[in-house]
Amino acid sequence: MPGLLGPLLTRPDVALVKGFYERPMVQGDDVARFEGGRVTELVARPLIALDFPELSGLVQPLAGEWAVRRSLFERLHVPTGYAVELAALVDTVGLVGLDAIAQVDLGRRAHRHQALRDLGAMATQIVAAAQLRRGARDPLDHRDVVLRQYHPVGDGIEPVDRVVPVGERPPASGFAE
Repeated sequence: MPGLLGPLLTRPDVALVKGFYERPMVQGDDVARFEGGRVTELVARPLIALDFPELSGLVQPLAGEWAVRRSLFERLHVPTGYAVELAALVDTVGLVGLDAIAQVDLGRRAHRHQALRDLGAMATQIVAAAQLRRGARDPLDHRDVVLRQYHPVGDGIEPVDRVVPVGERPPASGFAE
């Protein structure tokens, strides 16, 4: 997207560009503006408010559309799942400062919404990445997390364990070419 590249091409002080957009919740013929992004509102924003308040000015921290300079990207740890964006934001602030992040409005995107239980794995990965960045987890601990959820079965409810990977890849700059 040219919108994401603009700040990288015109501002040498910018190292990471976050896209944001209107994400409506569409159910049949009903459209609720700005009601998409449940994990953002229920997990990412509270984590940001509590642990990374300097990122509270980001319109959509988990939009999934961003661009980054190679010189920064090769220094970032990269989670293997949905936490890559939050991790990149927190690590960018730590490495080059908040002013190195720019935001651009990308308009409107209508996504398919995931089932609520599927969002649990996404939320687990985001919380794990935040814990690592606050020092609450060992960076060498790449164990998978078992997320127990409950599903209706017939007239009852049964537990279902979901294995959620929470590992991270080391920065690319640590490898020889």
